[in-house]
Amino acid sequence: MTDASPPLADATRAFLRRHAPFDAMADDAIDWAIPRLALVYFPKDATILTPGSGPVEDLHLIQRGRVGSRPDDPRAEPDPTLGPGELYVVPKGVGHRPVAREQAHLLLIGPTGTPNTGNT
Repeated sequence: MTDASPPLADATRAFLRRHAPFDAMADDAIDWAIPRLALVYFPKDATILTPGSGPVEDLHLIQRGRVGSRPDDPRAEPDPTLGPGELYVVPKGVGHRPVAREQAHLLLIGPTGTPNTGNT
């Protein structure tokens, strides 16, 4: 969202303000984060990350949709789902694959400015 228009930045700010921990952050911290966010779309059943995606350095915040986590066995049922405003992490060495249980939009923020979407 580096070049986010004012309406898009305002909508993102309003979304963040409705969810912890962003609801307790100072305005300047939110304003710092907005241009560093990447909005990424995943269709239903898309695998968001795999163990082969490389190191996960991005924070994943669900903006819209539902995300579950599938164990290494692709035949296993996904774990319970997370929804809008919820964050998830993929711990190092844990073989789970976040999966879009329905169409999902995720806000990613990371230290490099280029989110690891599993395809980069």
